[in-house]
Amino acid sequence: DALAPIGKGQNMLFVGHDIEDMRRYVTDILSIQTKGNPPTKCVYASTGTKEDNEQIKNLLESTALDKDVVLVTGDSISSNNNKDEASLAAEATVVAATAFALGAT
Repeated sequence: DALAPIGKGQNMLFVGHDIEDMRRYVTDILSIQTKGNPPTKCVYASTGTKEDNEQIKNLLESTALDKDVVLVTGDSISSNNNKDEASLAAEATVVAATAFALGAT
């Protein structure tokens, strides 16, 4: 997954196996980034499955971060998908690049 605070010229790429720990860490970072005056808008690019994306959306809503965080996802990534690894990697790259492009504007 990737994060990009809009207008700050920064971005982060998170890669790991413990998705729950990564999401808690990302939520903490987003909470800090969005508390400024005025609040910083952030972009969260999720390269996971549709189920993962739904969990992230629910997490952002439950922590009231959904107002200041734009969630960018790849809609065709699914845990029941028969795509080859190269196609999944390409889609994840496009999702992350989109978030960085939004963050740079």
